[in-house]
Amino acid sequence: MADKNEQYEQLDEDNKDEEANQKKPKKKIYKRIRNILLLIGVIAAIYIIYQKSKQVRDLQKSIEDERIRREDEKKILMDSKIIDDNLDEKETIRKWINPEVSFQTKLLYRLSRDGSSIFNFHSKCDNISPTLLLIQSYDQNKFGGYTTASWDMFSGIYKNGTKTFLFSLTKNKKYLRKSNIKYNGDIFSGSRDIGPWFGIHDLYFYGTMNDLYSYKYSGQCAFLDGNGLVEHTSVDNSIVVKEVELYQIIFRQ
Repeated sequence: MADKNEQYEQLDEDNKDEEANQKKPKKKIYKRIRNILLLIGVIAAIYIIYQKSKQVRDLQKSIEDERIRREDEKKILMDSKIIDDNLDEKETIRKWINPEVSFQTKLLYRLSRDGSSIFNFHSKCDNISPTLLLIQSYDQNKFGGYTTASWDMFSGIYKNGTKTFLFSLTKNKKYLRKSNIKYNGDIFSGSRDIGPWFGIHDLYFYGTMNDLYSYKYSGQCAFLDGNGLVEHTSVDNSIVVKEVELYQIIFRQ
C-alpha cells in the first residue's frame, strides 16, 4: 500500500512538473507579447511627440516667415515717387511678381534724378536681373513691366525671361505673353538709342527716356490687348512721361 502511495505521489509530482514545464513557454510568450506591446506604445508615444513638435516647428516657421514677409513688404518700393505710400499698389505688385517668396527692391534708375539719357539708363541698369519698370504718365496712369531677363546696351538682342509681364496699376491688370503670337523675345536688351523694350511694340523707349511708345492694337503686341496700357496715346502712339523708375528685385534666399 505504501508503495502505491509513493507511486501516486511520484505521479502527482511528475504531473506538476509537466504542468510547470508547459506553463513556462506560455509565460515567455506572454512576456514577449507584453514587451512588444510596451515597445509599440513607446514608439507610438515618440511618434506623437515628434508630430506635435513638427507641428509646433512648422507653426513657428510660418509665423517667422510671415513676420519676415511683412517686414520686407514695408521695404518694397519704399523710396518710389510713383507708388509713394500706397500699400494696396505695393501689395498688388508683390503678388504679381511672386506671392510666395519675400523680396526687397533696390532703386537703380529714376528719370527725375538720373536724367533722360538712354546711356544713363543702361549705365545704371545693365546686366542686372530681375528688374521692375515703373512709369507714371502726366494723365496719372501708372503702369510698367517686370522681367527676369537683363538689359544690355552693347548686346542689342532679343531675350526671353522665365517670367516677363506688363501691367497697369490704374487698370489693376497684368498682361502675360500671348501664346499665339510669334516674335523674337520677351524683351529687346537695348542699344545706344533704345532703353527698356517689351515685346514687339508693346512698350519701349526710343531716343531718350522721355520718349515712350506703346501700340495699343493687339495685332502689333505680344502682351497687350486692344486697349493698351493707358487710356490715351497720341497719334504716333507716344505717351507723355512724368516719371520713370527701374528697380532691382532681390529675393530672400
